[in-house]
Amino acid sequence: MIKLIRVCDALPDMIIADNFFDEGGRILLSKGIRLTSALIQSLIKRDIDQVCIVINDAGSNLDTSNINQLHERLDQIFKQTEHLPANLQLKEYLSEYYAEKIG
Repeated sequence: MIKLIRVCDALPDMIIADNFFDEGGRILLSKGIRLTSALIQSLIKRDIDQVCIVINDAGSNLDTSNINQLHERLDQIFKQTEHLPANLQLKEYLSEYYAEKIG
């Protein structure tokens, strides 16, 4: 199954469902490639909003093996603004949300 998701919701190890092209028609990401934190950051820097991923048979790519990667991803996202109380609270809410989704 294929699902279109926001790049900011992508997690490392998610699999790209289709070739991903830039404005010039060049392949940025090939079908079947596993996302990494660096690739996700690159897509965000290029102002790419959405990406198609492959969803496994269980219906979700989010499982307990991804929880550490998820926390690392949240740390990266909030790294430059961790001194702001509202952002710390948002990071905590997101962490709890994903923990519920997994558990």
